[in-house]
Amino acid sequence: MSGALGSLCAQLCLILPLLGGSSPLCGVLCWPHVLPSLSGVAMGICPSAMPCGFRPEGGPWVPPSPSGPMALTVCLTPARCSGAYVGERCQLPNPCLSSPCKNAGTCIPVVRGSTVDYTCACRLGFTDELCLTPRDNVCLSNPCRNGGTCDLLTLSEYKCRCPPGWSGKTCQQADPCASNPCANGGQCVPFEAHYICRCTAGFHGANCKQDVNECNILPPVCKNGGSCTNEVGTYQCSCKPAYTGQNCEHLYVPCNPSPCQNGGTCRQIGDTTYDCTCLPGRGEVIWGLFILGDSPK
Repeated sequence: MSGALGSLCAQLCLILPLLGGSSPLCGVLCWPHVLPSLSGVAMGICPSAMPCGFRPEGGPWVPPSPSGPMALTVCLTPARCSGAYVGERCQLPNPCLSSPCKNAGTCIPVVRGSTVDYTCACRLGFTDELCLTPRDNVCLSNPCRNGGTCDLLTLSEYKCRCPPGWSGKTCQQADPCASNPCANGGQCVPFEAHYICRCTAGFHGANCKQDVNECNILPPVCKNGGSCTNEVGTYQCSCKPAYTGQNCEHLYVPCNPSPCQNGGTCRQIGDTTYDCTCLPGRGEVIWGLFILGDSPK
């Protein structure tokens, strides 16, 4: 049985049988700031072969006793420290918590024996110990116009992130697509200082405002003698009786699929006609008419 105690959750409480009794040994401790973890008897996150201390419940901390129940308690793997501490035994405060590196530099703790320092890894365009000094680079001349942001690729190359409404190498061109010139769902593609509209099916023209008359397309869109009616953005086919489908491309088979409901059986009686034989209680055929509802008793 075990549990974590203490404000840093570093005091691990283990219920172990003592010699001649069953009192618990509380707070197996490798270091106050090591993150707690269970790995057998000892916390498996402490420096290699470092003995763990322990204490009887309510008693003082004591080192392992060669004759006691914790004689073989050792920690086997390297420390995994909480973010506030660094070092082999998590014994040193983390100097990077104060964010000393400026301009998005990365702080790296450097442990030297019993002391700790840090170093800054500066992002491109900055230098010195705290990344405060700009290096000579193309972004210092502010090449991006109209509120654009300059991103360094190298010290001599850059790319501008332009605000909405602007485009180009230095955000110098008003975005030709900002006014949404392409109608009917068309996609606007900037092209130098102009634009090109990629129109959806059914429309054409510079701004996708003209309807495509599908009924003038050859070969005809309506097959098997169907008649075509143009509509805005689409068309409709009126099929001859023996055909069906959006383009009259399918031969009409009256009973495939069956139109009869509630288990009725479909019987084809002509090229385009059928009748339904219904289950008892589901309807009946009277003088050639299909009557829905229960049969009279």
